[in-house]
Amino acid sequence: ERERFENALMDKFGDIVESIEKIDVLKAEFSVPRDQQMLLEHVKASIGYSTMNSKLSGALRMWLMMVVHAAVASKQQSKGSLHKDIGYANLLNGHGELLGKAGRHEDSLMSFRRSLEIQTRVLGRSHMDTAPTIANIGGALQHMMKPDDALYNFTLALDLYIQKHGAEHEEVAKCIIKIARLLEIQGKLEEAKVEYDRGLVMLQSVLGEDHVETAKCYSDLAGMHVKLGQLDDAEENLRRSLQIHLKEFGPNHIVTAADTISLGDLFERKGMLTEALEEYSKGLEVQKDQLGKEHPSVASTICCIADVYSRFTSTGEMEMLRARSTNLTVELASGCLVFEGSSRCCLGEKDVALSKHHEALEIQIKAVGPVHPYVALCYQHIGIVQESMARHSEAMQSYEKMVAIHQKTLGADHLDIASAHQKFGDLYLAMDMLPEAMTEYSKALDIKERKLGADHLDNANIIGNIGMLHLRQLNYKQAMAEYTRALDIRRLHLGENHPDTAMLFNNIGMVFERTQQFDQAIQTYEKALMILGPEHDDTSTVVNNLGMVYDKQDRHEEAIAQYNRALELKRASLGPEHHETAMIVNNIGMVLERLDRCEEALDMYKQARDIKENALGKTHGSTASTIQNIGDVYQRLEMYDEAQTSYQQALDIRRTLYGENHSDTATTINSMGVMYENQERFEEALDMYWQARQIRTEVLGKEHPDTITTIENIGDIYDAMNDPEKAIEIFKESLTLNLSVFGEQSVEASNSMHAI
Repeated sequence: ERERFENALMDKFGDIVESIEKIDVLKAEFSVPRDQQMLLEHVKASIGYSTMNSKLSGALRMWLMMVVHAAVASKQQSKGSLHKDIGYANLLNGHGELLGKAGRHEDSLMSFRRSLEIQTRVLGRSHMDTAPTIANIGGALQHMMKPDDALYNFTLALDLYIQKHGAEHEEVAKCIIKIARLLEIQGKLEEAKVEYDRGLVMLQSVLGEDHVETAKCYSDLAGMHVKLGQLDDAEENLRRSLQIHLKEFGPNHIVTAADTISLGDLFERKGMLTEALEEYSKGLEVQKDQLGKEHPSVASTICCIADVYSRFTSTGEMEMLRARSTNLTVELASGCLVFEGSSRCCLGEKDVALSKHHEALEIQIKAVGPVHPYVALCYQHIGIVQESMARHSEAMQSYEKMVAIHQKTLGADHLDIASAHQKFGDLYLAMDMLPEAMTEYSKALDIKERKLGADHLDNANIIGNIGMLHLRQLNYKQAMAEYTRALDIRRLHLGENHPDTAMLFNNIGMVFERTQQFDQAIQTYEKALMILGPEHDDTSTVVNNLGMVYDKQDRHEEAIAQYNRALELKRASLGPEHHETAMIVNNIGMVLERLDRCEEALDMYKQARDIKENALGKTHGSTASTIQNIGDVYQRLEMYDEAQTSYQQALDIRRTLYGENHSDTATTINSMGVMYENQERFEEALDMYWQARQIRTEVLGKEHPDTITTIENIGDIYDAMNDPEKAIEIFKESLTLNLSVFGEQSVEASNSMHAI
């Protein structure tokens, strides 16, 4: 028996593996029918049929691996010659496949290469029967993140398959799709799409439109269209995949549920939140039935539902959805808490949301242990809420705990770790810790470039973030270089007319704007708008930026016209009570303030404040910015008591959120200095200016324009207090800085000399 089985391993290994993979507890045979019914009911009520099948298949795979490993060892110890034993080569190939499924890709590659070496000796270097082994080598190299070597092997295998089977065959089509997937991983999306289309046409011809392999290709194509921003095409392909799977497996199958959940994700991307919720819910019910309530995939879908709820921005929208979605009650206790926590977060009840997420975390740790992907997901949700509350240090700690779990389960060099470094960079940027942000972005980029290649599409996001960091540091030349590099990558993979490409034109326009190259900024923003079109969600952002350029050119009426256009778009896409809508209302107030239309400006600022307080909370950083603006208008109206109240409110929020050493804190302190100076309360003004100078010097650097402004304010106070020696000393310092930063011919240097 053992000998016959070992011979079967060498001759029919694929059939054995296929029988293990297709194991189905529902097809188990029982001598007593009542036992069958009782056992199946117990499986369904506990872990579910799919989980049971998975556990059985996994156990049999482990057994098979031990048997194959022993057979390989036995062959190696035998006296017979192995270097020409095709059966042994087949055994090594099967061994490699099992090692690969266990995640041991380096050992898998070694086994495949030993198999190919024997096959080459016996059959010849370019024999057609070596194609499966060469394709397996390509797969192992792909898992080891060696895409160029993998592509070489897939291409070689494809040529051999064509020699053996002709240009149209199932194996040829599958190999083409492997090449497509690899090109997609490399970020070569247009090339990948061509190969997917080629493979799909062949599968339709060879296997038929309703075959499950055809459905897989439709699903792959849908993912490709999503990455290309072609969401309608993605939906069409997903629906075709779903239709085939419904026909083949029925609605209550895990494969069908995967398509349903993918549709939910697609609807969420399209902003069709109610439809997304319905698809996620359908998929979740199947997952709970087939996988069991504690399966990681169930937890993942619950979090998708929670994320959809977190995108609603008004109480009315939430209550409407609660009424329509009473059937979405999640039985898993932690799922309920995540669901409720995210719902409360979007209603401004963020402390309660945070509490619920912590409860969910405790339940998950008890259920699956402290080192589990869903525990990491709980930490991620906690961090997201903390970040939205501007509690950045706490968010950092939560994300660090998430990363620690990923490092143990995925390894320190995994792409998910790169994404975490990118998230840390975003947090440090929000905290004005710019060198730390650069370190994190650089770590993320290093991992992704090593794993994916320098020109991979995913790298464009990180490079763009590095560009934004340089922009914040006033390193305009470096910012332009990074944005241009990111733009080249997106043009390469997405083309000129993709929305993501458009937003890099938008960022380049920001560099032109900051360097006062206003004509180039306008041209670049208009190019971005031409790509986006009038209906895209990001159009309002670019229109808003265009308004800023007109404002800086003192073309205030044109600026207001652009802001109103942006406001109309934002209200249409996000609603009148969204915090991004409030941002544009705030910008209109800023233009009106510059036009000395202070009463109108005050009305706009108060509208923006009220929206932000409702959407973000009364202690949010963005709310504080608008309260600061209200204080500025009161000061211009010489309503100093009201100005004092607004400034103190903004300062209290900023100190609580950011601490003393933050640029926003310094801004409010400096404004209070201006207020005291206007009231001729010079000692109090001087104290405020020195505080602001110290913070700005430490946080922004001595040569930052805001720091220089505060230094000049100090000089003005000494001048007003009849202390010319100290005033001249301060103004000379500001002159040195202005000459260094802006040059001899600058207005800034001229103003310093005039003050002296």
